[in-house]
Amino acid sequence: MIGRKMFGILICLLLMVTVLPHGTFTVDANYVSENYDLLILTYNEDFKNAFKPLQQYHNNTGVPTVIKTVDDVESEQGGRGPREIQGFIQDAHNNWGVNYVLLGGDTDFIPVRYLYVSGLPPPYSTLEIPADMYYGCFGTWNGDGDSRYGEVEDNVDFTPSVYVGRACVDNTEDINNFVQKTIDYLENSVNQQLYLRDILGVGEYLGFEPGSTDYGAYFVDDILSMLPTDGG
Repeated sequence: MIGRKMFGILICLLLMVTVLPHGTFTVDANYVSENYDLLILTYNEDFKNAFKPLQQYHNNTGVPTVIKTVDDVESEQGGRGPREIQGFIQDAHNNWGVNYVLLGGDTDFIPVRYLYVSGLPPPYSTLEIPADMYYGCFGTWNGDGDSRYGEVEDNVDFTPSVYVGRACVDNTEDINNFVQKTIDYLENSVNQQLYLRDILGVGEYLGFEPGSTDYGAYFVDDILSMLPTDGG
């Protein structure tokens, strides 16, 4: 026969098992492991909603996609400038497995990092070039700690960790056009639509030095001449 002391111990154990929350021993059913290939980083909720058809298309075709805004960047990185955006993208790469980034907005909405260029004689000695490649290469871009990014002295590693593109859109109508054209491109075979194999090369005026008449188009022509003509 069980003694009174042992009986009391058994009752206490029974009460403990009954009172303890069952959730302690189960996995949260709402937990979802986040793993994405593509990050669409855009301006606000209106822009985000306009990009959702593209997100849905990619999700349905095997490219897991997530959309975030610069508000998300600010809440997680403490700011919404180029440095914070780069940090957010790096976290997305490390934590979600993101390898592709689409910046959904013009530079008025998603800022650009300007890189320093020198080498021309006065008064054309310094220039700043907008470069979204800053967001794809996570190494230091300002190794000497001054106010100039991308100098030779900064020893920049230009090997990208993620591939970055930009949709230069200013409003939801622009986004709708961009999304529809992108989906049309993805759904149509390049063998059936010859125009999908056309490339537009754009080069700006580079004749900043007095007496120079260089145009970027000359260099674009050199690049185009190296591309295959059979669509491969």
